[in-house]
Amino acid sequence: MTRKDDLAQIAQQLRDRRLELLEEAELEIGELRNELGDQSWDAECEGIDFECDEVAAALADHLYEELLQINHALNRIEEQEYGFCENCGRQITMARLEILPFATSCVACQTEAEGTEDAFREIVGDEMENEGVHSDRYDEFSLPVALKI
Repeated sequence: MTRKDDLAQIAQQLRDRRLELLEEAELEIGELRNELGDQSWDAECEGIDFECDEVAAALADHLYEELLQINHALNRIEEQEYGFCENCGRQITMARLEILPFATSCVACQTEAEGTEDAFREIVGDEMENEGVHSDRYDEFSLPVALKI
């Protein structure tokens, strides 16, 4: 198969996965509506309901995040930018795209990005935790700013 054929196959897999996620989300919403309609709201169930809500919210966040990644990949396919690293512009290997079809970075850039995060945590992590600030509160968008300080 050519790279073009491989990319077409990945695009179809992404579309299929998006459909699966949308169907899964629809089922989850239906089940939650049924549960909420069937439950009596008393003090004993309130704690269980809260835990169910947290699980449902976490599942919804996961589904939403994956849908965003898939839609981004499909948009890049449409714009003929898919399969190229968003950081350096080099081709992302087919092996990487087959494993992680919504990858936006080549292995080299991803490794560098992960190294930056590790360096950030090594440089500032202990200091922040001593001040009562947990380093996991800093996302990837704040890493470069923190490293410049």
